[in-house]
Amino acid sequence: MAHNADMEEDSRLLHTGKAGDIQREIDQLAAQLSRKKGALEDLFRTCEHQWGEIRSVPYETGGYTAPGDPPGTMGVDWRPPVYVPRQSHSRWVRTCQVCGYTQVTQRSTTAVTETKVPQF
Repeated sequence: MAHNADMEEDSRLLHTGKAGDIQREIDQLAAQLSRKKGALEDLFRTCEHQWGEIRSVPYETGGYTAPGDPPGTMGVDWRPPVYVPRQSHSRWVRTCQVCGYTQVTQRSTTAVTETKVPQF
């Protein structure tokens, strides 16, 4: 079985005329895309990020009915249809003011603060 790269090379050899021109243009654009992606990754990796405001951007998943097991499979572990209610999920976003890199997270920690109340 031929490798994917070998098959692509073989298909390029078959293209002549206008199809060959289009294939060469595709190859040039693919190379340019690869270089641009590398430059963007380098920018994000080397930037000394200065994060802007952290924004809360919650999202919801709609409610739906899980279908359960089809009729005729009425064993002891048969599952009926079940409604799964709509849920709201927390999400936060921050953007670097220098390079524009945006990070999104759903992770959070709960900060517990201890308050001392005097007793008299």
